[in-house]
Amino acid sequence: NGSTPDIVIDFIKGLTGDNEVVYKYIFTWCAFLLQNPAEIPGVMLVMQSAKGVGKSLFYEFLKLILGEINCTSIAEMEYLVGQFNAKRKDKKLVALEEIGSSVYDPKNWGKMKDMITGHIQGFNRKHQAIEDSPSPSGFLQFTNDDDCVRVDDNGIRRIFLVKCDNYWSYKACEINGRVKERQDKFHKLTENVLYDKD
Repeated sequence: NGSTPDIVIDFIKGLTGDNEVVYKYIFTWCAFLLQNPAEIPGVMLVMQSAKGVGKSLFYEFLKLILGEINCTSIAEMEYLVGQFNAKRKDKKLVALEEIGSSVYDPKNWGKMKDMITGHIQGFNRKHQAIEDSPSPSGFLQFTNDDDCVRVDDNGIRRIFLVKCDNYWSYKACEINGRVKERQDKFHKLTENVLYDKD
């Protein structure tokens, strides 16, 4: 909308606490989604923090880039791994919002790992047979759960964990008297990125 891309770049750097290794990985992961629309990243990006640091806002920025029609968010495991999982069919980006550690429950993890790494997925729709279809989805998880990492027995990691900086979380700002500063920061950010300018 006429704002400088540095606003989003600085926001992502701030999420990582300015950790160069982490924010460069995030940029590379996001670029892969855009530059390789028919391929899967093979790694789920997991953003963990206290509430209010801007994890969902990061997803909003990605929707602007990829197009809302190519993205979906899922807040219940049954729509991810259950009988009717067609919500994620034909989506380039699937965001898992506050599903937390249930993703890593042994009964779910095998299916989840197949989604992260498999090019072909089976999709169920009501009153229809399972349909195998190419699924070039990238998965992004937001969680407040501290216990949100899973590593296979063979040591292969299917996720990249981003421990977000909690400086702008609701709780940290309340404790340190920065509530108004936080409101102004996020209002300015959304105004400059999400809203149309005259």
